[in-house]
Amino acid sequence: MVWYDWLIVLVPLAGVMGLGWWSRRYIRGVADFLAAGRVCGRYTICVADVANGLSIIGLVAYVEVAYKTGFAMSFWNYMIVPLSVILSLTGFCVYRFRETRAMSLGQFLEMRYNRPFRVFAAALRSVAEMLANMIMPAIAARFFIYFRFFCTL
Repeated sequence: MVWYDWLIVLVPLAGVMGLGWWSRRYIRGVADFLAAGRVCGRYTICVADVANGLSIIGLVAYVEVAYKTGFAMSFWNYMIVPLSVILSLTGFCVYRFRETRAMSLGQFLEMRYNRPFRVFAAALRSVAEMLANMIMPAIAARFFIYFRFFCTL
């Protein structure tokens, strides 16, 4: 590799490391790191949660639903989209969760219920994530194979 090939790797890495070092002055504790100092507004929190919904698995699921049901499902999606936008902008669930001052779902479950339920929920989530992470690469690979095939037609 030539020196400018290494620049492609090192310049963005240095930029991210520099921004991280520079932003340390704004983080004074755990609340600042996890919940933006608890000053995040409803809109910011809801927009940040949209990133969780954007994935290859979600796209594959949407394509599969459209393939199996045709246009019937898209009719209901036209009804759901405005409703979800209204609920997101009002912060219906996220805002109430933040009002409890819990910084994680596990902490919320322990505050609301008890510690054994938190442990059970954490174990269940870990198992579900392990199973999902085992199948996701295969689904993503198959999606890109078919996507490439249909793009060449």
